[in-house]
Amino acid sequence: WAALVAGHVWQGEFVNRRKDGSLYVEQAMVAPLTDSGGQTTHYLGIKQDITAHKEAEKTLRLAASVMEHTHDGVMVCDVQQRIIDVNPAFTRITGYTRAQALGQRPGMLSSGRRNLQQSRLMWEALHQRGHWEGEFWNRRSDGSLYAAASTINAVSDESGQVTHYINVFSDITERKHYQEHLERQAHFDPLTRLPNRALLPDRLAQAMARACSEQHGLAVCFLDLDGFKAVNDTHGHEAGDELLVIVAQRLQAHIRTGDTAARLGGDEFVVLLSGMHSQHECAQAAQRLLDAIGEPMQVDGHTVQVGVSIGIARYPHDDAEAEQLLRHADQAMYQAKQGGRNRILFYAEAVQANHSCGGRELLI
Repeated sequence: WAALVAGHVWQGEFVNRRKDGSLYVEQAMVAPLTDSGGQTTHYLGIKQDITAHKEAEKTLRLAASVMEHTHDGVMVCDVQQRIIDVNPAFTRITGYTRAQALGQRPGMLSSGRRNLQQSRLMWEALHQRGHWEGEFWNRRSDGSLYAAASTINAVSDESGQVTHYINVFSDITERKHYQEHLERQAHFDPLTRLPNRALLPDRLAQAMARACSEQHGLAVCFLDLDGFKAVNDTHGHEAGDELLVIVAQRLQAHIRTGDTAARLGGDEFVVLLSGMHSQHECAQAAQRLLDAIGEPMQVDGHTVQVGVSIGIARYPHDDAEAEQLLRHADQAMYQAKQGGRNRILFYAEAVQANHSCGGRELLI
């Protein structure tokens, strides 16, 4: 009224009530109308119902507040896959500021680690269903890696055309590292860090599949240390553990990339030697392992020396499944121990020797 009395036009908003009692918000412009003498005779009001607009504003403010304060990172891209908006959590997780991110492509975050297949699956899902959930290994602005669990949605207009992509993601690096730690505990020997009894069947199956497809042989070597108990009894369990670690290191040092050395428990090990084309080649590789283990070693301040009995089963020559190959190698190792220790014996030789002794069944 102060504006109208002064002869000015007034603009503003009212919250009014309809005839049915419901409230609505109106945008109003009220102007005084005067006669020829300048006296106000009427007031003209032009009003517009802006309730829906105010609700939309309220929704937008809420969305902006959620985006601003959410713990998850948010990245909004246009249909050309250019970043048009990010939230503070994006900066906290990735290290990139909003100014650095705007106009860039999401590929700026990629570490290249196992992302190619995930990216293909992501785009297939977005094109087919408009939604994708999954994980990426990305790289922060400082170069460090982090794991991101992402939910990406394609946003379409009224005609069904995609206009934006919204990626909401969280940093799950700590969780992934914990999962990897649990997997290591489940599949790797905690003392020697070699694959354990649980992981060995999988490694053996893979090695047999490669041997079959590449038309080469595989040697399954079962190793049992000779003289280990004496070291344990004389110098204690810590010395025994140290010896086992040294043996594991020597095994790994004398096998090739793609071969596997595993610890089954106690002083028993298994070595898978791929690419073996003859029994002579297998024997040479096994002899290198026997010689390496037989070298003197320092444990707990003492010089000790152990031997090893090695039983070998060959694939496909022994014509056995994975479990049978291990059992055959174990049987050959047992015969090697019975025959004098610190020696190598092939399963085929063990069977032949057993038959020559009257066919007595091999013990496991």
